[in-house]
Amino acid sequence: MLGIWFVLKSNLRQKFYRDYILRKVAQSYFYLNDKGIFSSYIVLKIADLIYAESLKNQKILLSYINAHDFKSVTDFFINKDKVSAYAFGAFFNLKENKKNLQQYIKQNFKDKSALLALGLIYDSEFNKNKLKQIVKSLQELKLNKAQNGIKYYLTAKSELSDADMLNASVHTLKAIKIFKKYNCFYEEAEAYALLGEIYRISAVYDLAQTMFDTALKIYDCLDNEIKSAQIKALKAMLCVGQERFDEADSLFSQSKKTFKTAKLTLSEAEIINQQALLNVLQKKYSKALKYATKALMLHQKCKNISGEAFSFEIIALIYFYKKDYKTALENAQNAMINYLKSKNYSGFADSVFVAAQSLFELKEYKKAENMCRELIDTYEKHSTCFHIASAYSLLGLIYIKLKDFNRATALFKKSVNLEQCNERYTAAATDYTNLALIEKKLGNKENELRYLDAALENAKKQGDDKLIKIIKEQIKKQTVLDNK
Repeated sequence: MLGIWFVLKSNLRQKFYRDYILRKVAQSYFYLNDKGIFSSYIVLKIADLIYAESLKNQKILLSYINAHDFKSVTDFFINKDKVSAYAFGAFFNLKENKKNLQQYIKQNFKDKSALLALGLIYDSEFNKNKLKQIVKSLQELKLNKAQNGIKYYLTAKSELSDADMLNASVHTLKAIKIFKKYNCFYEEAEAYALLGEIYRISAVYDLAQTMFDTALKIYDCLDNEIKSAQIKALKAMLCVGQERFDEADSLFSQSKKTFKTAKLTLSEAEIINQQALLNVLQKKYSKALKYATKALMLHQKCKNISGEAFSFEIIALIYFYKKDYKTALENAQNAMINYLKSKNYSGFADSVFVAAQSLFELKEYKKAENMCRELIDTYEKHSTCFHIASAYSLLGLIYIKLKDFNRATALFKKSVNLEQCNERYTAAATDYTNLALIEKKLGNKENELRYLDAALENAKKQGDDKLIKIIKEQIKKQTVLDNK
């Protein structure tokens, strides 16, 4: 009986160490960092290492934890468990410890913990190619249950970047199951948030709302205002997609207030960018420009080039919609430069398209064509979320202006096929309308009506009442002319 008592006492003491250290590190991390990595799995490994030390060292290490002196904790374990020390150190000094882990993995390329830590780092940096390499390496190794949870999560993030929504959702659900079983609450909440993003992008709005609410509930239970604010921002983006603009505005404001109070400038700037985009969608361009300009200033202060790129892109959109195409082009080009620096090819593609549209409106057709070619080249070399059919459609418009109707027809047909495959029927209807326009210019009335009928069919599939009305009027007008 006495032996059982000592075992129980030891287990309870170790559990206390784990819970206490996890709570302390989490509180410090989220209130000190805008970006980086956090993993309860890594923190709990450090907690177990602390518990295995002598009582004297335990007291010293706990004093470091209480004083938020995490560098001293990292330094203490460097010679005892390099990987755990580097991974833990990466929470608060990402650059240096990433380099340490990269050097370590060169000699120990099958070290599971090092691969997982690097995977989390590459994910935080949006380094999709490096993340894919890590995921591939992890598939070849036998991992324990907790490690498998992180592997599934990283796999889902990689698949999401490739727009593979089905597999991303499957692997996220697997990760959630493991995180729940092992009480990895932070990872569980992040996985629910990821699943919410997958459903939001897939336009499954009800499920997205449920996932975000579940993640928010977990973070509220953990009393983590910063992570709760991040989830509110994701919910706001969901509301934007549903055109619930007032709700979105309220949630963005709540998140911004939290980040501003915590002096997390980068996170505050990202919310302001989203507020700018919200106002663009509502055609409140002056207000949107004010937000985007402020966000740009804050991102420049933080030296966050990816944030700067997004601000430039939003500013370019604002000027494009205001028909100031020259200023739109200048800002789109600034966005392109910064997106390339941060290797964000989806953002780069979006900004190239704004630049191409601006050049088209400026009647710089050859330059616009070159921009479209650059966009297609980027799409073929890198995985992006950009709808490449838009580039083919714009090229079709360019060739209409250049009176090269054969090439324009081929491009619109290619665009139509891509749009229909992606069930973007409004865009397909627009392409068919442009094909009808070409046939009208060529005097082929029968083909013109055939394409208008196809346009109407696609508009009906989308349920786009406004476009349906426009196309019907064109068909009626053409039919009247034919009967005269």
